[in-house]
Amino acid sequence: MTIPSKPEVVKLSGAVQHYDWGGMTFIPQLTGVENPEGQPFAELWMGD
Repeated sequence: MTIPSKPEVVKLSGAVQHYDWGGMTFIPQLTGVENPEGQPFAELWMGD
């Protein structure tokens, strides 16, 4: 296995799952997303 001299950085995008048991502030603050509707942010799914 060869390790590249400059590792590639991959930008990930996330999708939020809104479930009743989610919180109102942590994920919005983490991602810089506004939450004016006051929806619960339960999970943040990451991928590319």
